[in-house]
Order: sequence, then C-alpha cells, then structure tokens
Amino acid sequence: MKNLITFSQTYLSDSLISNLDKLGYVQPTPIQSKLIPKIFQGQDVLGIAQTGTGKTAAYALPLIDLIYHSRRRSGMASCLILVPTRELAEQVASTSFEKYGRKHHIRTATLIGGMAQTKQLGALSKGADVIIATPGRFLDFYDKGKILLANIKFFVIDEADRMLDMGFLPDMQRINNLLPQRKQSLFLSATMLPSIQKCAEEILRNPVVVKIKPSETVNKVIEQKFVQVTAEISKSDQMKRRMLRDLIKKHEISNAIIFCNRKNDVDILEKSMNRYGYKVRGFHGDIHQSKRLEYLTSFKDGHIDFLIASDIAARGIDIDGLPNVINYDFPMSSEEYIHRIGRTGRAGMSGNAWTFLTDKECARAKKVLPETLDFINLSKESVPSQKPPKPSNEKETQSNEKETQLSESPTGFGGDTPDFMLANFDLSLID
Repeated sequence: MKNLITFSQTYLSDSLISNLDKLGYVQPTPIQSKLIPKIFQGQDVLGIAQTGTGKTAAYALPLIDLIYHSRRRSGMASCLILVPTRELAEQVASTSFEKYGRKHHIRTATLIGGMAQTKQLGALSKGADVIIATPGRFLDFYDKGKILLANIKFFVIDEADRMLDMGFLPDMQRINNLLPQRKQSLFLSATMLPSIQKCAEEILRNPVVVKIKPSETVNKVIEQKFVQVTAEISKSDQMKRRMLRDLIKKHEISNAIIFCNRKNDVDILEKSMNRYGYKVRGFHGDIHQSKRLEYLTSFKDGHIDFLIASDIAARGIDIDGLPNVINYDFPMSSEEYIHRIGRTGRAGMSGNAWTFLTDKECARAKKVLPETLDFINLSKESVPSQKPPKPSNEKETQSNEKETQLSESPTGFGGDTPDFMLANFDLSLID
C-alpha cells in the first residue's frame, strides 16, 4: 500500500480531520497511513515501527472516531490502553485523546503509580471511555473491584518491547485473559524480536502485520547536524561541557531537550549549566513523578530553557514547536536516536537535531545517520570562552579554588568515571 497523501484520504471523520488541520497535521506518517485503514476494518494489528514515528497517533485517531460512534450510556470503558511508563500514559491521554479528539469529548482515566489514587478513582467513577494505564496500577485497581471490563471492545498494548524489557509479560497475559474474547487488539512495538512475535501470537487473532522500514522513519524536516568529539575531548568531561556551551552560544539555541545516556551525567550537566546561568532542569527516573511533571510543564510554558533528560524518562514526550534536540551523548541504539530527534520537527514544523559524535559512534550508527554528515565548526575564535558568574561569598570562592585542583573530569577518569564514584561526588564542584 502506498503512503496516503493527506488525512482526508483516510476513513477519519470530517470533524477529526478539521481539528488535525488546525493543529497543523495534514500528512500522515508511513505507519499512520498504513495502520489507520486496518484499524477501521476491525482487524487485529501488529504494528512495527521505530520510536518517534507516530505510532501512538496511528491507533489513537481511528479509536477516537470508533469510540465516539459506539459510545453507550453504561458508563463503562470501551477501550483499554497499556503503556510501560507514567510519562507515556500522561502523553497518550493529554495529546492523543484530549487534544486530537477535542470535539469528540472522549473521557479518559489515567491509572499510573506515583500519583494519588483519589483523582484516578474520580475519573473512573465519572464514566471513562478510555482507560490508559501501566500494568501494575491497572491490576491494583482491578483487584480492589474498581474497574469493570465487560464493555471493553478495544485493547491496545503500546511499546510492547519496552513492556517485555521491564518484566510486564505476566501482567499483560493476565490482563488479556480478564478481557472479553470479542475485542479488537492492537500491538505496537519498535522491534520485531522473537519474544515480541511469541507474545503477539498469544494476544492477537489472525493479525495483519504492518512494518515500517527504518529508512522511512527519519522526518525529512529535521535538519541533522553533528559536532565532532575528538579522542582528546572524549577523555575530558569538562572540555565536552564547554563544547556544549559553545554550541548553544554560537548557534543561539535558546530552547532544547538535551539527552544524556546516564542519570549521573544528567545531574552533572544540570549543575554545570546552572552555574553558567542557564535555566535548566534534570529529567530522569530517580526524580519523583510529581517533580517531573512540574518540570515538563515549566519547560512547555517557557519558564525553563533546557530539559536535560535520560531516554527512559523522556519516552513519550510530545512538545509542539520544540525547535532543537541535542544529543550530548550518542544513544546506545539506532531506535533511541530516531526517538530522540523525533521530539522536534513535529506538526509540519522544521527542527534541528544536534549530535555530539566520536569516530567509533559514526561507524556504529551508519544505519540511521545521513550518508553525508554535516559537521559544524566550533572554533575558539568564533566563540568567546565563558566563565561562570563570580561567587558572591567566601564559601563559593573556596569551592572554586578547590575546583581548579581537579582534573578535567570530576574524578580523573574522564568519560569512564564509575557510577559509584559519581554518586558520592560533590556536584557543586562541576564546571
């Protein structure tokens, strides 16, 4: 099947298409153009496409119409969506159903851990059309008799590969067995590993498989730019942080998500950038859920300029108009690279993806990187060196004096600093 040119060529309702048009969404992504018609045909679907390709909207858009037109007055949910993380659950509810389906008034209940149960119970009692949940919290509510499942017609497992990685397979199997046999099931994953295939065979009935090749997944409106990290710089955390500040200053980057591979690196970079006057917040799994939501809201509202994030915490983040993504560390997999840069260039808008890259990473990442890499020049002549604000008291002066005695990386190990050492390191000394 050829990719559909516009959403008007799908079976979506005129009111939904009109709302998408107002939001700037005109052309479906490859996974959306292939998946939407199959869902309207009532088939079970196994959808395989890398992260950041629009899989969530691919199932949410047709479900908005299907739920709206089959809604009963019973007050019982007709759709259950399982997701691996709290952030993705919030994103599916706020963006996929509340924003896209604004005129359809689809009622959602988001059941996630780390949040008070009172509000979640309230959403259920008011008669939710869609339940969006992490498996553990869903079963907690079910075992307490708070959820009725007799009216479930649609069952979605989003990011199934992540669900398996996080050990949710027994929960997924149990939940599937609790649901009515007559239902349409949708199974979405970034990879097609044997474990995914086996799990899908247990849950889906004669599914149609929709698979998008990796070459189809990089948004063409995203301009990919690269910063060469030499062998000398890769051994010095301090030099690399200076390169990041040079990049931000030279290219006048005022708003971006900055990705790091490790939580400790997120904390260190946050401290360093704060010392230089940037409005930043760290964003990773060890930060409490309520704080992460607070930081995300502040970032969206413009009160924070840079969000420094780990991959797990940032999964599912969807921010309209985000102009820049910076890969301070190159991700561990090509799938994560696609997901990261897919946070920009959304809704038909252009975006920039800046990636720090070593020679080894260039070789490892050939599958997803452009054939010709656009390396930018960060010469010292073009960017004046920066200094942190002068300390305002004697204590800070002493801290800075100690800092000059440190090696160029906090512990003398360069980029290979062990996590257990970073965990106990005084981050106030970071440059």
